[in-house]
Amino acid sequence: MTNIDGTYAAEDIEADTVLFTEHNMPDCELHRSKTNPNCQVVELEDEKTGESYMAVVSMRCINA
Repeated sequence: MTNIDGTYAAEDIEADTVLFTEHNMPDCELHRSKTNPNCQVVELEDEKTGESYMAVVSMRCINA
């Protein structure tokens, strides 16, 4: 349990995992870390349409 509104890992997450995209983003504050970030915002391309979209991707393994 946490007393901070935001997101947390309910299960272990491997590095380079797409956590969510701009299309299915949770309605919460996304916390930032200048010293030890575990995720990054990247631009991906839809293979079918060729359109780009933003996603949050894990930079390293995240333990639950």
